[in-house]
Amino acid sequence: ALQATTACSEAADIYQIALRRSRDAVLRARATRGLGECGLQLGQEALLVDRPEIATQWFTRVLSVDSTSDRGRRALVGLGDARMAQGDLLGATMVYQDAMKADPNDSVSALASQRLEKLGARAATADSQ
Repeated sequence: ALQATTACSEAADIYQIALRRSRDAVLRARATRGLGECGLQLGQEALLVDRPEIATQWFTRVLSVDSTSDRGRRALVGLGDARMAQGDLLGATMVYQDAMKADPNDSVSALASQRLEKLGARAATADSQ
């Protein structure tokens, strides 16, 4: 209910509590999905308001419970965006490459590839100045 009413920050905390306390596989799967969705949303919102350090925290929370699904891989792309915003181009490159490992032909990999191309162009521009 909190997630549906745009209270994702509070919902994410409850999802994490459920993950820590429950052994029920169905409940844990729902909590993982909910935390992933809220974490992605909150991370993207933090990037939009130029708060990459907060975005990094949210994307890292998602990755701590779900690093291999499409949701987790999107968190990797978001983490790369946050690192790029912080000026950590090497860190961003590594994270984008990790996002591409699972399936090089899907939409998440395409997004990570686009980000890598931008990084390359940005590095080339910096080198020529």
